[in-house]
Amino acid sequence: MKIQRLFILLILFVFSVSCIENDLPYPKVLGEILYIKMSDQVGEAVISPADQNAKVYVNAYSDLTNLSIDSLIITEGATISPNPDSVTDFSSDVKFTISTYQDYDWKVIVEKEMPEVEITKFEVEGERSSIIDHGQHLITVVMPVEADLCNLNITNFEYTPEEHTLSPDYTSVHELCDTVSFFFSEMLEWKVIAQHESAMFTAFTIEGQISSTLNFDQNTIDVLMPSTADLTNLRIDSFHYLPENSTITPGDEVTDFSSPVTYLFEDGTEWVVTVTKEDFVGEQVPFSDFTTWFLNGNSENRGYYLPGNDMSTPWRSGDKGAAEVIVPAFLHTVFPYPNPASPRGGTLETKSVLGKLASGSLFTGEIHGSGFDKVDTDFGVPFTGRPKSFSTTFSYVPQPYDGTMDECDIYVILQVREGSGDQEKRYRLATAWYRSDEEVSSFKNMSMDFTYGELSGVPSYMMPSEENQEMPEHGFYSDKDASPTHIIVVFASSAHGASFVGGVGSKMVVEGVHLNY
Repeated sequence: MKIQRLFILLILFVFSVSCIENDLPYPKVLGEILYIKMSDQVGEAVISPADQNAKVYVNAYSDLTNLSIDSLIITEGATISPNPDSVTDFSSDVKFTISTYQDYDWKVIVEKEMPEVEITKFEVEGERSSIIDHGQHLITVVMPVEADLCNLNITNFEYTPEEHTLSPDYTSVHELCDTVSFFFSEMLEWKVIAQHESAMFTAFTIEGQISSTLNFDQNTIDVLMPSTADLTNLRIDSFHYLPENSTITPGDEVTDFSSPVTYLFEDGTEWVVTVTKEDFVGEQVPFSDFTTWFLNGNSENRGYYLPGNDMSTPWRSGDKGAAEVIVPAFLHTVFPYPNPASPRGGTLETKSVLGKLASGSLFTGEIHGSGFDKVDTDFGVPFTGRPKSFSTTFSYVPQPYDGTMDECDIYVILQVREGSGDQEKRYRLATAWYRSDEEVSSFKNMSMDFTYGELSGVPSYMMPSEENQEMPEHGFYSDKDASPTHIIVVFASSAHGASFVGGVGSKMVVEGVHLNY
């Protein structure tokens, strides 16, 4: 009787459970294109998860109706339709549906890359000279005074790469009295115009220049020099003009171009040469655009990623220490974004391993030792620039822990270091620091100004301290106008990760850092 009662209760329980409606939602797994490589492709594809499209550039002379997808990586476990192997016509956008627990429509957009063409020779019958300006895509033909500019014969038009088509056929063009446009692969435009011989420069270059542009309509020459050039001490490299027997003052002996120089031809024609310097870019940390990454290890499952080409990179992460314990842990708290094949940034994610919290952190410096908590982090690499600010683009989704919300850290510190070994002292020269628990779901552009010298009215964590075990500093440097010796750049998905405190799952995506001068 007792057994029968238990059996009846068991049947009722099973029946009641079977009547419970399954309200558990399907897990949200995004269907995405992670990598794509096509025939005739130039460079890496630009993949936009936000817009759900992948843009591919191919050679300018490619046939968009006859291409193939050579390699395609999508979300693991997802399916895609139509079959990529069956699609060859990309003359218009092609829609693919990637299916996980739901469908995601993606577009593959193929565009021809603007061709790069070098004109190697251009000749007109009876010409004095043909001046090829690659910067302005302009050919100026100088003809004798008696020549009919509306009835000329182009005898030679050579260029590379030869695969490009040229239209119109240059042998059919005779009227150069007005500007004539030629198109390479129906995309890139070059212009040709003829003019009668007059007092003019046909070539003017300076040793070490970046570019030289002759403006025939204004009788001016613009020369661009590197930012480090001394404009008071330059040397003219080429100095050619028409008529060749003309007298010109001054000659090619001029060296000081710190102000515009006027050249006077004997017929009274004036030409003005203006020399300027390229904008100063300023010292940057190598690989700080986060578009170049390498895998240190035998495979993705047995290694970790860092920006750079090899371990000579100035960048490190906590993944290095975790990978070098007796039983290695390949955490991937730092990973190329959106994927290793076509990175344009890095993903930093806080994780929990073996009961220890590991913040996603990327920084300049070195790690000595191994493990999760038995490491010595030496922040900073040699650096001598004096930037005014830094800029970065990032997103951040924090997770709560112990009743509080996680915070991210993004900061750059300039130091002056004196002495060496045990006698070395490190002083703070400049500070730019961002710490916040704000959720930044879409990419945000941010610039932070450097404060050189002492700080006031800031949180204590921004202040230098000898007691700071992570980053000991002996106060502020006495001369705020000094040049630094080292730079510290830090990105962290959990600001307190060094103390093993943070929210598991907090994630930051950062698209490089640039120092502004």
